[in-house]
Amino acid sequence: AQEMHSQHFTHHPELPGWAYGFYEHVENGRRGIMHGGDLPGFSSLVYLLPEEKLGIFVSFNTSLTGLGGVREPREALVSQFLDRFYPAPAGNETTYPAQIVDLGHYAGKYRINRYTHNTIGKILPPSPLLQFTVTDNGNGTLTVTPPLGLAAPSQWAYMEPLLFYEIGGDGRMAFRADAGG
Repeated sequence: AQEMHSQHFTHHPELPGWAYGFYEHVENGRRGIMHGGDLPGFSSLVYLLPEEKLGIFVSFNTSLTGLGGVREPREALVSQFLDRFYPAPAGNETTYPAQIVDLGHYAGKYRINRYTHNTIGKILPPSPLLQFTVTDNGNGTLTVTPPLGLAAPSQWAYMEPLLFYEIGGDGRMAFRADAGG
């Protein structure tokens, strides 16, 4: 269980990563691990706080995907649970100096990274319906617009090369440079 709960991959040290069968979730300064699943007419989530030896399981007898911009109830439940029983420490907000840097090379379309890599489906071009749009706002921030209007656009500010923080939230986002930079 300890090996399953340990991080085995992350794109950047400042980002939550993946354990065996779980993905990490950091909120209110706490590391949790979770795994959700959906089948037609059925949605569930298991959320664990390993250091607290605590877990939550929730299941709905309805599909929760494609809610059209409505906050996913499983995610809302986790946030409300953490706010109630494990609130963020007061006065622990991290601030970053405003930096105006040229972010134009980050702008563009990005596909969701969960796609077919090994079957015949890998020859299909990425669907524009499943792409995020990243826009350079010209003031050291980026706007990220999710695909299909599944969530509201979010604003991100520069922290360091390839790393951004969510304005008004506690998210982190990292880019990876390819051979061309």
